[in-house]
Amino acid sequence: MMHIKNQLLEHFDDVVDYAGKGVDFLIKNHDSFGYGEFGDHGNSCYKPYRDSVRQLCITNEMIGAVRQAMPKFSDRHIKLSLAVASDLSLKWVSYDWLCKATARILADESRNIEDLECMANVSRKMRNLGHF
Repeated sequence: MMHIKNQLLEHFDDVVDYAGKGVDFLIKNHDSFGYGEFGDHGNSCYKPYRDSVRQLCITNEMIGAVRQAMPKFSDRHIKLSLAVASDLSLKWVSYDWLCKATARILADESRNIEDLECMANVSRKMRNLGHF
């Protein structure tokens, strides 16, 4: 039983490490990820209540990892919240919403920063072409 617990903790440590790297990447590239589309009720492309059980587990695990990697009022939290609030023309965004939206961006089974870089590059190119 202790062996399984240690494996789970090691796995979660890896997820928290990825979440920290992901948050750092998002701080620098916040404008490439459309935070305004991440409401609690989803949008035309994302229906949170229609996800598979597996995807819900991945997303919920990532929410916990983001909270560990970006504690409330930490440097990461302040930097990302100010950047996202500015992108959305708001004075502030709530910590809870920011963690959930960030987790949805990062909740990918690959947990690969290069995938985030690719998404940011595509977003930048689309913006430069005037598509959004």
